[in-house]
Amino acid sequence: KRFEKLMDTLKEIPGDFHPELRMALNYDKKACKWSAEDCWARGIVDFLVVSGEDAYIVDYKTGSDRYPDMKQLQLMALMVFAHFDQVDYIKAGLLFVAPNNFITGDFKREDIDKLWLDFIPHLERLRLSHVNDTWQANPTPLCGWCPVTSCEFYKGNL
Repeated sequence: KRFEKLMDTLKEIPGDFHPELRMALNYDKKACKWSAEDCWARGIVDFLVVSGEDAYIVDYKTGSDRYPDMKQLQLMALMVFAHFDQVDYIKAGLLFVAPNNFITGDFKREDIDKLWLDFIPHLERLRLSHVNDTWQANPTPLCGWCPVTSCEFYKGNL
């Protein structure tokens, strides 16, 4: 009941709805199936509406809006561009439901190469780690879900 008005507003966006849509890209940044052998990256968009050349992405957040990270939306936008050839413009937002705050961003197909630049250094580091089978320990909030229990930062070792 608390979020009904908010959800009703999202339902009013015209277009084709794609809730919890799984998307995947191959190494060439082209759309592929989630289970494809050449799958390189995967992502699940919480809420997507495609309306002709426009699309709308919403990522629901239940925590604090103190440090919003727009990179997640940026990556989802890149995946939408790869999966929906007709989409040229995306309006995206992080919807922090508890504090009732909506932080938005816009993405254009013409900026795809520029949008990927934010990810290239991280992707190259991961590629080299994979090639050399050398993985540097890195503490993150996700340590509790990491399968590497021998890591010094594993949540069970803290």
